Amino acid sequence: MLFQADMVILYLLIYHYLAAMNDIPIHFLIIIALIILAVIAVFFNKSENQEDNKPNYRTLFILGVVWLPIGISTSNHAFTALGVIFMIIGMANKKKWRQEMKWKDLTIQQKKIKTGLMIVISLILVISVLYVLSKRLEWL
Repeated sequence: MLFQADMVILYLLIYHYLAAMNDIPIHFLIIIALIILAVIAVFFNKSENQEDNKPNYRTLFILGVVWLPIGISTSNHAFTALGVIFMIIGMANKKKWRQEMKWKDLTIQQKKIKTGLMIVISLILVISVLYVLSKRLEWL
């Protein structure tokens, strides 16, 4: 019950802060939404199995593969460096890669969580694209 009260207070503080701002950049809202989702995911991801607490080197490798071209294309040296580091760590531990579970092997609760996350990420993507397109149309 205390966790729910804390979340309500946090929500009210964020709402009050955002309502006080007249012009809120969409990137700021997306970052706040992602931070809130990450905090919620950390609290709900309580695993008793010690296997789950080990790093997933396959995911680190995939992060590196995604971040490297983003860093190169945007000339962001931090993304480029982190992409290379993640790829090196992932490849160095290739024997420790875990196999991801197939959709049919997931429990109903896991399927609901993954579906919800896919919907939220898709909505963030669509909102971001619409925002960028609306800004570009204003420039015309």
